[in-house]
Amino acid sequence: MLRKIFGYGTLAIISVLIQLILITYAVSAGGKIPAVGFFYHLVTLSCIFYILNSSMPDSYKLCWIIPMLCLPLYGGVYFLLFSKKHSVNAIHYKMRPYLTSSMKEIMSLPCENGIQHYLAEHAGFPLTVSEKSRYFHTGEELFEEMLKKISEAEEYIFIEFFIISEGAAWTRMENLLSQKASEGVKVRIIADGAGCLFVKPKNFKKRLISMGIEYREFNPVSLRVTGRVNYRNHRKTLVCDGKYAFCCGINIADEYMNYKKRFGKWKDTGIMVSDGGAQSFTAMFCGMWNYLSGKKEIPFIDFREYERNPADSLVQPFSETPLDNEAVGLRTYLSLINEARTSVYLTTPYLICDDEMLGALEYAAKRGVRVCIITPGVPDKKYVYTLTRSHYKSLIPAGVEIYEYTPGFVHAKTLVIDEKTAVAGTINFDYRSMFMLFECACVFYGGNVADEITADFLQTVRVCRRINYEEVSKTGVLVRIARGFLRLFAPLM
Repeated sequence: MLRKIFGYGTLAIISVLIQLILITYAVSAGGKIPAVGFFYHLVTLSCIFYILNSSMPDSYKLCWIIPMLCLPLYGGVYFLLFSKKHSVNAIHYKMRPYLTSSMKEIMSLPCENGIQHYLAEHAGFPLTVSEKSRYFHTGEELFEEMLKKISEAEEYIFIEFFIISEGAAWTRMENLLSQKASEGVKVRIIADGAGCLFVKPKNFKKRLISMGIEYREFNPVSLRVTGRVNYRNHRKTLVCDGKYAFCCGINIADEYMNYKKRFGKWKDTGIMVSDGGAQSFTAMFCGMWNYLSGKKEIPFIDFREYERNPADSLVQPFSETPLDNEAVGLRTYLSLINEARTSVYLTTPYLICDDEMLGALEYAAKRGVRVCIITPGVPDKKYVYTLTRSHYKSLIPAGVEIYEYTPGFVHAKTLVIDEKTAVAGTINFDYRSMFMLFECACVFYGGNVADEITADFLQTVRVCRRINYEEVSKTGVLVRIARGFLRLFAPLM
């Protein structure tokens, strides 16, 4: 009731003020704590006991317990208001039926291994085929192909991005979408409220409506602060007529296509799938659109059976949601890394992993698997870069090869196992992507995409600087202290 009346932000501020008043009183009274102090300490201890016995990851437990011990009243109230359980329950039952209903109808091929079975049977994402699969090693190449497929669309165009920003890239896409809408093609766009908050074009929604384009904003930012503000839609997809679908690292902003320079040369990637793979991404978009629109609509899903031809890629698109306790992305990556026999090639802008993931990477290297990781040479966020580098000291001695991309910033998110199985999409190797964001990706079992991602990785390594242990071990005292402090709160980044 209090949350509904005052809002999360107001109650958090009130709790801090009460905390300060109690501390001031205790100091002025010679250290004596008023009776109310025992009450809020009791609340805090109860919260800590609950956290220790909860199913949340151990790293998250530490993030909650530390502020509770430092500021008991504030920490306890903050947990009660903003913890995942409470903030997610408010939208869980409203959103989940929309996100999962369409996926079950897509034709699924028989599973051949454990990860396929997990994604199909427990995560709800069918194993299917794609006759025309492509990998794009730059954002420029990817964006041009996206525009081409938009121009060829005849029935509908579905666009879902975390960021849509004013600039040359959006102007090109907007002009093309306006033309297609005037031709009778149904155009629908979803953007994230926080991702577009300060960068989206002026009068964005009005402009789209005037062109005949439908628009929905996911989780708009408001003055009333709630726990929902943490949960963003980080997916980046484009679907054209249900025949072709793109999943990528780029947003619709100029730096992603190197139209403008930001953090040096921007390295990004993406994939395109067809047939059943495209239908899976269509279902993902429709689920989100239906939730935002408040109605179920599935006429865009093709329920026909897809036959597997020898030349087709075997693909399994999947999405990640914070609405449940099923960390699909994390479990998919862990399973693949643990099954690696010869090589693990990982490209990520952020390497902020929990102990389980770091342990999997280190163990793979120790058992003779070549584990190579490419991270940015020029960071977009210095504190995240500092945290990423803090893991080098344990990874490198285990035999993991770390490479930093010297031309600039790497925003690509790819993983290749044994040069045969590949994953590409929007999921970063950090806590937010694994536990707090709506994400999506696609697993390729063999085929040309795995070969192309492998070739691009090995080519990119040539323009990277390998980090050695001597460099990592010479880190100054202040930097080590900063890294240790940041690692305590890594799950919140």
